[in-house]
Amino acid sequence: MHKKANVENFYFWENKIRNSDDILIGNEEQIKITKETPIIYIGILDKKKGILKSGWSCHKNIDVALGFLTYVFLPAALLTWGARDVDGFFIPLSDFDTVISEITKGRDSTPTEIKSMRDMNEKLLDSFMLGKTEKWRVVNSFCENFNDYFDRNSEKKLFVKVFNNSNEIVDFVIKDIENEFMEVIEEEIDMSIKNLRFMCENVYEEVFINRTFIEQLNQKIPIWF
Repeated sequence: MHKKANVENFYFWENKIRNSDDILIGNEEQIKITKETPIIYIGILDKKKGILKSGWSCHKNIDVALGFLTYVFLPAALLTWGARDVDGFFIPLSDFDTVISEITKGRDSTPTEIKSMRDMNEKLLDSFMLGKTEKWRVVNSFCENFNDYFDRNSEKKLFVKVFNNSNEIVDFVIKDIENEFMEVIEEEIDMSIKNLRFMCENVYEEVFINRTFIEQLNQKIPIWF
């Protein structure tokens, strides 16, 4: 039986996971970044397990970004968060529901945080049938709710942010930073805010910036959560 393989389906992403060096981070397919290209920043931290995974990626359109969130990021986040007997960082070659079944096997009940993550994942899956504007609304709401729930503990936390426009990245980097601390930020990212803003404003038109944009973000701002 032929298995359906598109961005809305696990089999598409299973193949990409198998054939990718690091599907969570970067721009492996070297897609051209356009105004339709979502840019995603993710962070996964578990100090007890010795796990820190964070960085930037870009995706052709909002549908691909949705698939990435539901079939790559969330299963990896769930496995790191919920499977306390699994050491090391892994991206499961299983869909979200299968990962839940495996990590809750033998438990009397499903932990509240895993239920919450499952509910968030179901909302993302349901949004595939919506129009582009509504998909973005769902994704933005997902990021806000997900971070409110899982980005609270300095020892163990998860984070995700999806950018609709490259200019939003500057606001993300300098959010809640007072002017007198801008120099500290610039030293940390080894780049002036002015140059970061120039890069973000010109990524769509300047060929070299477009080609190296995600690489630059991963070099300069790999850990920002």
